[in-house]
Amino acid sequence: MAKKSVAKILLTSGVGIFFLLCIGVAFWSTHLNSTIKERLSGKRWSAPAEFYSAPERFLKGQSQISKTLSETLTRLDYQAILIDRPLKAGEFAQWNGDLCRQKITSGVAPEITSCWAIKPRLREDMINGPPERPLQVLGVSKDDIVLEVYEGEPPQPTTVVEL
Repeated sequence: MAKKSVAKILLTSGVGIFFLLCIGVAFWSTHLNSTIKERLSGKRWSAPAEFYSAPERFLKGQSQISKTLSETLTRLDYQAILIDRPLKAGEFAQWNGDLCRQKITSGVAPEITSCWAIKPRLREDMINGPPERPLQVLGVSKDDIVLEVYEGEPPQPTTVVEL
């Protein structure tokens, strides 16, 4: 009988010690969790975020340009200008064929029925770059295909418009 009571005491003591250990581990885990959250919420862990993207390019021969270009300019937050005045950075205008021929002195193909004139923005990190980017113009046919690409003021033929 003494063996049973010793075994019972050891079992009861073991269960009690186990529960005390569980309670201790729970308190320690809670304390450790709050310490980790406090340290991770500090600013020393926040890394600087920088986002880069490829430029939008528009080339001679590109089709369905009006929809693509309109969506791109809207997404890039360019402002449409409806009057005939020099464009500022971040603005664009759609010229009819006559105005296009008037603005582009190097000659415009007769198939061009309208032009998209865009004044690109400077990148913020271009401190020592040019004071402003040149005017870029896309000559578009009635079938909505880019027939000519121009750059500069006055616009001269080039190969690509890049935003």
